Amino acid sequence: MAADDPMMRIRLPPELKDRIADAAKASGRSMNAEIVHTLSKAYPAEPKEVGDDPSFEEVRALHRQMTLAIEKWVREQDAQKASRDNDLD
Repeated sequence: MAADDPMMRIRLPPELKDRIADAAKASGRSMNAEIVHTLSKAYPAEPKEVGDDPSFEEVRALHRQMTLAIEKWVREQDAQKASRDNDLD
C-alpha cells in the first residue's frame, strides 16, 4: 500500500467494532464515516497559520477596525463625488 493511498485496513477487537457500529447507527453514519468523524475530533487539523487561534475579543476588535476603515472609505468616496458634482455646477 502506497503512503498516499487513502485505503487503510485495520483489525478491531469485536467489542470495539460493535461499539462503532452502534455509534454509527445512532448518528446515522456509516461505520467508515463514524470512524473518520471520531478520528477527526481526536486529531484536529493544525491551524493554517503559526500561532494560537485569535480570541473572540481579538476577532471583535479586528471586525470593529475593519468596519471603521470601510465607513471612513465610504465617507471619503462620498466627499469626492460631492466635490466632483460641485465642480460640474
